[in-house]
Amino acid sequence: MGKLTNAINRKHRLPACVLCGFGAMIELHHIVNRGRTVGSNAARSASDAKELTVLLCKLCHGKAHNKRVREELLNIQIQQYGREAVQAALDQVQSHMRTRLGIELPKEK
Repeated sequence: MGKLTNAINRKHRLPACVLCGFGAMIELHHIVNRGRTVGSNAARSASDAKELTVLLCKLCHGKAHNKRVREELLNIQIQQYGREAVQAALDQVQSHMRTRLGIELPKEK
């Protein structure tokens, strides 16, 4: 199945994992994880942007908290929403932070 537009299983119109396509035990994953936004409700709210959230199955979600997977997820979001929109969403989160977020978009291929 693989990476699906809008994380939707097209055959059944159900949410599916953007990494493996599995359609059960789906969870919302924040690319800017919640721990990075502690202390700033505005940054936490900005991290809920569609450009910075993806649907993952429980198994993939458990593996998602590392740089390699974060870059893969950012590339998926760039394909879906465009590089500028994803960067703008990251900039919006950063604008509410006192410290540097430390998340960069992957280099263009």
